[in-house]
Amino acid sequence: MVKDIIKLDLHKQSAYPTIFAKQYDTLEREITIELYNDDVPYTLQGTAGNDYIIMLRYTKPDGKQGLLDYSVDSRGIHACLTDQVLCSDGRIICDIGIYRNKTTNGASVNSLLSSSIFYIQVGKSAFDETQVVSSNEYLALTTAINNCIRITDECKKIITEYTNTIKPEMQALINRMKEHLDSVNR
Repeated sequence: MVKDIIKLDLHKQSAYPTIFAKQYDTLEREITIELYNDDVPYTLQGTAGNDYIIMLRYTKPDGKQGLLDYSVDSRGIHACLTDQVLCSDGRIICDIGIYRNKTTNGASVNSLLSSSIFYIQVGKSAFDETQVVSSNEYLALTTAINNCIRITDECKKIITEYTNTIKPEMQALINRMKEHLDSVNR
């Protein structure tokens, strides 16, 4: 897995860090986001899911927006880039949103704290995974896979037949050995 680490300050405007990725990569690129508040490490108080919810929010070059799943530990916020995030080449604008439910003046209100933005620059892939289905190579590949499955099934059948044939012979040999041992022990 390829891992990138970004440091984002919740108080200051950052230099807009950029992470580089390739189009169609799937679940092999992880971003770790370390949060700071005025250059001091920012510690999330409470339990993720109970006291706060973190969302890696993004807008793709085509304008479509999304949210990315995450995990949190002492090193930071971790998000694995999915094929949905990396399906289009171009620059993706991202930030972190920390959502909390707070009580203010006896009323429950939702709060939001956002990080500065960062980018994911998605490079165009030389190979379009979605186009393979309509190519001549796809037919060759599926034919080869089907042949492997057929040969594997034939091998299983031969092994089963051989095992069933040899079982009676092995049992007869075991019985003769028992008889011989019994005669020796008498």
